[in-house]
Amino acid sequence: MTRGLTLISVIIALAILMVGVATLFRVYPAITRLSGRSRGQTVAVFIADRVRTALEEAYGGADDPLPPAVVEGADDEHPGYTWQARFVEEKEGLYRIELTVSWFREGVRVTQEFQEMLRRQE
Repeated sequence: MTRGLTLISVIIALAILMVGVATLFRVYPAITRLSGRSRGQTVAVFIADRVRTALEEAYGGADDPLPPAVVEGADDEHPGYTWQARFVEEKEGLYRIELTVSWFREGVRVTQEFQEMLRRQE
């Protein structure tokens, strides 16, 4: 019995390795694109949560002013992200907040919409 690898077994191992590397090179751009998309959506959820909390603090109390029809803003921590909140009165003291977070990805405007309810304290 001989010890070591034959030339044929080394060539086969290299061919298998090359197929794996080539597959990774084809999949890598898709993984990068999906990662960027996921990051954008995660940031949008984070912004929506902060905006919802701020709106509740500003308009949720009995002594607070009534919410306006529309409130807009930009996020200081995440440049390029903007938001718009529309208040729709469902019944007295109960508002539906339609919150839209927008940003640009690869030159295309992307939006993610959220809906929350705001009940004013009495």
